Amino acid sequence: MRHPLPTSAQLVATLAAAGIAVTACGGGTTNSSTTSAPAAPTAAEQPATTASGPPVQVQLNEFTIQLPQQNFRPGTYTFAASNEGQAPHALEIEGPGLEQATDTLSAGQSADLTVTLQPGSYKVYCPVGNHDEQGMNTTINVSG
Repeated sequence: MRHPLPTSAQLVATLAAAGIAVTACGGGTTNSSTTSAPAAPTAAEQPATTASGPPVQVQLNEFTIQLPQQNFRPGTYTFAASNEGQAPHALEIEGPGLEQATDTLSAGQSADLTVTLQPGSYKVYCPVGNHDEQGMNTTINVSG
């Protein structure tokens, strides 16, 4: 008989009850190769993704940012940004107590951005040139 995997909330509650403190590494950027993933499930189908889970895949292109979901729970997330366009792009996340960005990525390059999201609204955009003004931005919401 298969036992269902515990949810992250159950794991946190278990660790807290055992008196174990858990901390996550934050910030910084690293370049790494990634491949495109198949179409992501809708936000209602997608579980919360944390740094301990799979990264949130972000596609950067002229002049759009594509995320698999717009709604998140508070926590630490790794955003895996991939420049699918021809122009240089970067990923920046700005919101409550946070302003972090990847390095500028040439066509085909990727980078990870690990951030801790608190409840609130965050602007996700490309800080290169005037890409933000050209519509290369979106908003994510954190609640729960």
